[in-house]
Amino acid sequence: MIQTTSGRLVLSPSDLNDYVECPHLSTLALDVARGARPHPHVPEDHADLLRRKGEEHEANYLAELRKQGREVVNVLPADPWDFATSARSTEEAMRAGAEIIYQATFVQGDWRGRADFLERIDQPTALGKWGYEALDAKLARAEKPTYVLQLCFYTEAIASIQRVTPEKMHVLLGIGERRTLRHANFAAYYRRVRARFLGALGRAAKTEPYPVEHCALCEFRQVCDEQRAREDHLSLVAGIRREQVNRLRSASIHTLEQLAWASAKPAELAPRTFETLHNQAGLQLRRRLTGTLDWHPLAGEPGCGFERLPRPSPGDVIFDIEGDPFWEPARGLHFLFGLLTHEAAAHDAAARGVTPPTPKPTTTPPGAIKRSGPTTGQGSARPSSASSTSSTSASSSIPTCTSTTTAPTSRRR
Repeated sequence: MIQTTSGRLVLSPSDLNDYVECPHLSTLALDVARGARPHPHVPEDHADLLRRKGEEHEANYLAELRKQGREVVNVLPADPWDFATSARSTEEAMRAGAEIIYQATFVQGDWRGRADFLERIDQPTALGKWGYEALDAKLARAEKPTYVLQLCFYTEAIASIQRVTPEKMHVLLGIGERRTLRHANFAAYYRRVRARFLGALGRAAKTEPYPVEHCALCEFRQVCDEQRAREDHLSLVAGIRREQVNRLRSASIHTLEQLAWASAKPAELAPRTFETLHNQAGLQLRRRLTGTLDWHPLAGEPGCGFERLPRPSPGDVIFDIEGDPFWEPARGLHFLFGLLTHEAAAHDAAARGVTPPTPKPTTTPPGAIKRSGPTTGQGSARPSSASSTSSTSASSSIPTCTSTTTAPTSRRR
């Protein structure tokens, strides 16, 4: 996270990663660094698990290097926050020609970062007949843009010492595979992201708490949840996109409630798009005001969506599998399997004294789909009879709808 030292900002490649994941995260982190808001302290069980597994992955690779008899120089000082000492030790190890440098540290102006490993290669540089390339151990199963940003920082920091830019940089993935990337392929991207990030910090650009994939791991997620609820932010509307939010605002529609009550389509949105979002907002507002979880039949498009699924059959088998993807850094563990058949469901229903429904595929007309309204989890949907109708017991003064999407979840925009 962005920090301050002696009144100046101290930045790291991880701050670039945060900016790519969510510009609003950078805004909140900057507020914390400047003392404008407290640092949130929330339980992070999943993030802690990923961190522990990542450290285990890195430690396993380090142990393997030592088992192979490789020369490994650890430049991490007793105080891991003493970046200046660690950076000096890194440069000394590079000039001495160490084969592997562990926890290599770089301080470049207001930036500092720590690479997992530097590997010596045969290449004439200012150091001698050798040079270095960076390698980071990552728990993921594939490369990510954020890894590239970190590696580019390390590569350019190496170049500032050995006076030759390393051609390659490497990632050791959680599945045990090593991926090699050419620095030249990503250098322009790195410079552009870095320039945009510094520009955003310099002008204190206004950001908003749009839900993104990173929210699940973000320590500020409660802060953003509270802000969205307080503002009745349009991003609360399930399935809405950021550009649609901007277009609605251009039409003076700023909240979910305003969208639900909107009486006319704004010129900025296509009719079908507005109808979908308007109806979705109405369902959510109805749930908020009455507690009623409403649903409506949704006309499907011929040959699309749920129509592509096979019709229900007594021979259907539902298979469920549970597992721990991080049982070990290089592999997961599947530990629970479940099967559900119509016969098993009927037996369970009989034990509870109820009659299970009998699949009747021939009575399901094409295009008739039933979906539930927003819930705290993901909605379920399956082909249903066209005679399905929505509940109308709640007050008619609340906006009603003719269609819906599933509940909002963390999503990338």
